[in-house]
Amino acid sequence: MQNKSKLSDVPPSTYIQDATSKGLRLAMKIEKATFAPGEQIAITVVARNDSEERLFVIDTYHPEWDTKLDVKEEAGGKVALTEDGERLTKNIAIFRDIRVEINPGDELQKDFVINKLFDMTAPATYSITVKRSFCFSGTNVFMVATSNTVKVTVVD
Repeated sequence: MQNKSKLSDVPPSTYIQDATSKGLRLAMKIEKATFAPGEQIAITVVARNDSEERLFVIDTYHPEWDTKLDVKEEAGGKVALTEDGERLTKNIAIFRDIRVEINPGDELQKDFVINKLFDMTAPATYSITVKRSFCFSGTNVFMVATSNTVKVTVVD
């Protein structure tokens, strides 16, 4: 994750902090809302420490493991993983497992090409939400932060 984007770039109406997160705020951004079939759908996930304490997230070199991406069709059905998505999310080889400290007010960013992981080839409206586990330094109790939900439409 890199510090490129700021949560302040995300309008307040486009993010909702999970009430259970108590410190880590996730915001997801997308450049546009409509895509052609096969066009890359890139999302940016920004994690900000909104608490007054240092917290940490686990980094495994597999951002697909570190964040839980949830993609649903407009009717509510889960979207199937692509072949790459299966390979990246089901791989059990861990290359590292380190704590990444986030100081109060600091942010981390990760970019994903969501349709590389999920089969979003059919024309439809899709909802995308991201979750990330975190822990306050000095404890081993993990909590989960949930991002805003972003909707994208794939049209012919």
